[in-house]
Amino acid sequence: MNKIKIILGITVILLTIFISEFLYYLNHKQSLEINDYLKKAQIYSKFYMPKKTLEHFINAAQFRLIGENNAYPPLQNDNIPTLQLTLSSNLKKSYRQLFSTTDFLSFDQLSSAKWGQYFYQLGLLAYQNNQDSLIVPLWQTAIHLGPLWSHFHIELANYYLSKQQPQLAQDRLNLCMQFEDPRGTCQEFLETNVIPNTPEPIGFLNTAIQEEIY
Repeated sequence: MNKIKIILGITVILLTIFISEFLYYLNHKQSLEINDYLKKAQIYSKFYMPKKTLEHFINAAQFRLIGENNAYPPLQNDNIPTLQLTLSSNLKKSYRQLFSTTDFLSFDQLSSAKWGQYFYQLGLLAYQNNQDSLIVPLWQTAIHLGPLWSHFHIELANYYLSKQQPQLAQDRLNLCMQFEDPRGTCQEFLETNVIPNTPEPIGFLNTAIQEEIY
């Protein structure tokens, strides 16, 4: 009889531990997924494999975006285009250089806006290496990660304007103006650049983005 009680007691304890660990996993699944992808990005960066590094970093960002999109309703209908990871040899070289100095594991402790800053940098490198197909999804991801920063909205709007797509530029600024913090700056760019159709050089806010975002 005592043996049965002991066995039952041990079973209850083990079951309680299992349930506790399972609930912990469910509650922290998003964080665990992010950490897992960041670790993979870090490993591939050390082997100078930019495509695989970028792939896992993007996967980490997608889990990070779950919370951001829920927190900011205007983003929920702003679908990010699927990123086609076809990298030219020149872009691979640029990404290798960037990734070699990046501590991907540290992103777990950074603000979402800092993630956005990095995606902006990825998009700018794509532009500088003539891979325009990557710019919109990368910069739109930056916007979703840092929607309260006008720089991201304006850079993408300016890109559309430079490509003779003023309506898309205005659409980006209309999204920006749904957020209180960047509204005034986006309104100003609409009036001074988009309406008169006078784009700035691509990447004109790069210095400000690298210096100001925290």
